[in-house]
Parts: sequence; structure tokens; C-alpha cells
Amino acid sequence: MGYDPNRKVGANKPINITFLEVIIEFSAKLIRQDKAAVMRYLERHGPPSLPSSKDSTWEPYLLYRNSLAEKHPDDVSSVRSFSTAYTIRGRGRGRGRGRLTPTPSEA
Repeated sequence: MGYDPNRKVGANKPINITFLEVIIEFSAKLIRQDKAAVMRYLERHGPPSLPSSKDSTWEPYLLYRNSLAEKHPDDVSSVRSFSTAYTIRGRGRGRGRGRLTPTPSEA
């Protein structure tokens, strides 16, 4: 990941924190389980205390965390529901050549 809260640049600003502004765009596309995993990662490796919202240095971090916590209508799905939705319907055997479909020799 491009974000490392332990590497600092200048006066206490984490290096590559602006990278989080870019990946905010993709957080809505994550499934619920992946959002939870990323949140756990941020909680373990992020700043020890939640940065102040008044400190603009940490704004990308706070925005990214909030984007992961937001509920979207697509969040009700999971990996399992995608895989079972297809198999319930099944592929079927197709219509086949029943009595109603003329063959080239009958035409």
C-alpha cells in the first residue's frame, strides 16, 4: 500500500498520505468484507489516536476512513451471494431440437 503513517516528511506529515485521496474513488467498489479488512488494517497501522479534523494534514486519512464506513446500496451483497445467484438458476440444458423445431432435412 502506498500509505505509511510511520514515515514522515517535514513536520510530522506522513509520506504519501495524498495517495489516499486517489483510492477514495475505489472504496465504493469494495465489497463489505474487504471494506472491513481495510478498516482493521487502518486501525492497526494508522495513527495511535484519531487525528483532529481541523488538521488538514490528516484530511485524506479521515476522508478515506469515512468512505470505507459509508453504507452504499450495493453493500448488501457479498461474495457468496454473487456465486449462489448464478448457480440457483443454473445453466440448464437449453431448448434443444424438439418436435417444434424443424431440421434442415424437413424444410
